Amino acid sequence: MRRAVTAGGGPDDDRRRTRGLTFHDVALGEAGTVQGRFASVAKTQVTSGVFEYPKLPASSPWSTNPLPEEPPLGFDVNALEPTGTTAEIEQSMAARRHPRNAGRKR
Repeated sequence: MRRAVTAGGGPDDDRRRTRGLTFHDVALGEAGTVQGRFASVAKTQVTSGVFEYPKLPASSPWSTNPLPEEPPLGFDVNALEPTGTTAEIEQSMAARRHPRNAGRKR
């Protein structure tokens, strides 16, 4: 048996009036509207150029660097001793020589 759908007066309308809407009903009703803290996300304005921070006043403790210039360490901090098994080291060195084959399995 099919129920006739009428505008207002069905069992669903009575239940909504007595219990109120669910969060899901409200979310579906407001799905297309932009509001709240996310409203500014929809309004994007792009400007070109580089942003420059304003110069700090001389009285600011961060306006100058009170530390002396660091002397060089005397060694390359990026030079690492290879670690791993011999096969892993050879595979890594081969990948550095041929970067296109780096992710391929043999």
